[in-house]
Amino acid sequence: MNEEDQAKEDRIRTRIDAITHRLQKIAAMEGDAVWVGGLAARGVFEAERDRLISENEELLERWESLYKPPQ
Repeated sequence: MNEEDQAKEDRIRTRIDAITHRLQKIAAMEGDAVWVGGLAARGVFEAERDRLISENEELLERWESLYKPPQ
């Protein structure tokens, strides 16, 4: 892997880590909200969660493409 591809991989991994952290935080807030009836229990994070999951899937595809041989 060349330096440019390594830099791309590093950026992808950093963003995936940030997305994972945020998704975990949302899940925890939603779990807590079930018991106390907070905003998260009313689905206020659904759109953000869906957007983050989609972004994560796109990043994983880009990461995978770094290892596919050129055609």
